[in-house]
Amino acid sequence: MQLRLIAPWLILLGACSSGSTPPVPEPQVMPDFLLADVNPTSQTFGNDVSPRDSLGMITAWYFASGT
Repeated sequence: MQLRLIAPWLILLGACSSGSTPPVPEPQVMPDFLLADVNPTSQTFGNDVSPRDSLGMITAWYFASGT
C-alpha cells in the first residue's frame, strides 16, 4: 500500500530533476504609453499612468474592452 503512494512521487521527482536548466530570458524593455487611471479606489485616479511610473517594481497590466 505504501509503495503505491510513494511511486508516483518518485516518478515526478525523476521527471523534475532532468539536470538541465532552461535558459533565463533577457529582460525586455516595456514600450512606453499613457493610460487614464479610471479606478476610483486608486491613489492615481483621474491621472495618466505609465509603466515608467513603476520602474524597479513588478507590475501587471490588464487591457480589456467591451462591446
